[in-house]
Amino acid sequence: MSSAITCRPDIGTVEAALNEGREALKGEDIAAMEQARDRINQAAHKLAEAMYKQTASASAAGPDGQQQPGGASGAHKRDGEVVDAEFEDVK
Repeated sequence: MSSAITCRPDIGTVEAALNEGREALKGEDIAAMEQARDRINQAAHKLAEAMYKQTASASAAGPDGQQQPGGASGAHKRDGEVVDAEFEDVK
């Protein structure tokens, strides 16, 4: 099983966590509220991880799906582009 599939949150899991949180808020059980909060946080983290992975893979690949030179950093230098940098002249 690939890591992209294991990190991808199931929409049902996210919805279940949110519904559990809504139900917990209707009551007065603090422990149930904290447990629901923890499940929502876990689901949110998995969702964010999946989004970041998708964004990183999309930005690393060009329009034809091939890896761009320079990797996923997005650091591309164009000819004639001025790069501002500080330097020290050592004698």
